[in-house]
Amino acid sequence: HTSNQQQICQRHAEHFESQERIARDTAHHRMAGAHMARREADLKVRAVMDKAAKGQVKAVESLGQCKKEAEEKVLDAKRKLEEKRWECEHTLASERVCLAQAKNIAAAMKE
Repeated sequence: HTSNQQQICQRHAEHFESQERIARDTAHHRMAGAHMARREADLKVRAVMDKAAKGQVKAVESLGQCKKEAEEKVLDAKRKLEEKRWECEHTLASERVCLAQAKNIAAAMKE
């Protein structure tokens, strides 16, 4: 009778040890899965950050190119404006010469 009781107690102890082992193994697997998920999440975050950084670099490069193009357009506009100013001054100088000549001709015709 005592032997049966000891066997039952031993079976209960083995059963509880087995359940503890299963619980430990399950917890270990879940922790490993959580660590794996965290590593994957970290990798995804790094990938997104790298992509964002590359996007920022491209945006800065694009802005630099736009600035360069705008500066070139401004310089071209200034050059064209200077050419037009020179043409206008030249035309005005020619007109002054023509006006002076016309006045001289008119004065000579009056005499």
